[in-house]
Amino acid sequence: MPKSLPVAALSLILALPAFAAQNGPHPTQHFRWRDAKGELHYADLLPADALKSGYDVVDDRGLLIRHVEGTRTPEQLKAAKAAAEQAAAAKRAADEQTRRDRQLLAAYPTEESLQIAHREQLASLDQNIRTDELNLKNQERALADLLAHAADIEHSGKPVPKFVADQIAAQRQAVTDERSTLEQHRAEREATAARLAQELAHYRELRARQQDAYGGG
Repeated sequence: MPKSLPVAALSLILALPAFAAQNGPHPTQHFRWRDAKGELHYADLLPADALKSGYDVVDDRGLLIRHVEGTRTPEQLKAAKAAAEQAAAAKRAADEQTRRDRQLLAAYPTEESLQIAHREQLASLDQNIRTDELNLKNQERALADLLAHAADIEHSGKPVPKFVADQIAAQRQAVTDERSTLEQHRAEREATAARLAQELAHYRELRARQQDAYGGG
């Protein structure tokens, strides 16, 4: 009958495979990089150019372990900083647009409510324009009266008094100012109408996306 091994010896024999697996050869690390011409290289040692341009650490199978960035020149650092700032600015703008879109949808649950608000804005601007037109007519009438008065004085063979000439000059300026105000309000009305049309189109796009997100509900 064969002799049985001691328990300690048996445990040692069973542990040997695990010990060998833990202490066997590890996968070798290699380096991969591209030279100035764009050609790919593999090696166990890195040249100085690879340190500057950056390289990959890969295993025996060529799988990426990690990437190491190369050293950057001051110009590259400046360009990278500018690109990062531009990306950050773009993200802030996108976040701000998202915030405004949410406010727009929350403020106007329906398209009709938005159109009502638009009509009210335009009606207010139209009222300003009508007021400007009335004021301009009054100023032009006052100027015409002053000019007629000055003409009567001249026809009588007398010189136009200085205070009358000053009144005419001041009234001409008043007409010019009122006409400028009218033109500004008309331009504002036109720009506002265009902006509101864009807002309405954007609102419809947002609602369409919202419906698509909820499955057309």
